[in-house]
Amino acid sequence: MLSFIKVESFKLSKKLKSWLGPLLVMILVLIAFPLSIDISQYDLDKFYFSIIVVSLLMTAFVATEGMFEEDFEDGSLEQEFLKEKDFYKLVISKIFVYVCLIGIPIAFIGALFSFANGVAIGSFGKVFLLLSLSNLLLFNLFAFGNALSIN
Repeated sequence: MLSFIKVESFKLSKKLKSWLGPLLVMILVLIAFPLSIDISQYDLDKFYFSIIVVSLLMTAFVATEGMFEEDFEDGSLEQEFLKEKDFYKLVISKIFVYVCLIGIPIAFIGALFSFANGVAIGSFGKVFLLLSLSNLLLFNLFAFGNALSIN
């Protein structure tokens, strides 16, 4: 299992667009949305967490877009599936690496933006944990949908 994780983390770290793109999209959405509305009319503190969750949903979708595509194109998914012993390890390690290298930094960025928007420092850990767990759920959901759409 560790060898799968090592291989998948190496492959993802070499694809700069795959892990840096979702992080930049998250930052851009969190910066641009409050600038696009008139802050004097709305109390931004009340619905800023909704903005974070929607941007988390969007970036999780963007991040998992090509999760299995490279393995499908070179045939490694079929080879592992034909062996019938380590296919689940490949899928779990791929999701684990994506969550660790993309999902946790996205949750940290969301927690930082919520702190910058006035959330108390004492609840920073709770917000980070909530965003991390929701990101894990979204990555699994979108990975399932991505795997279905490939074949």
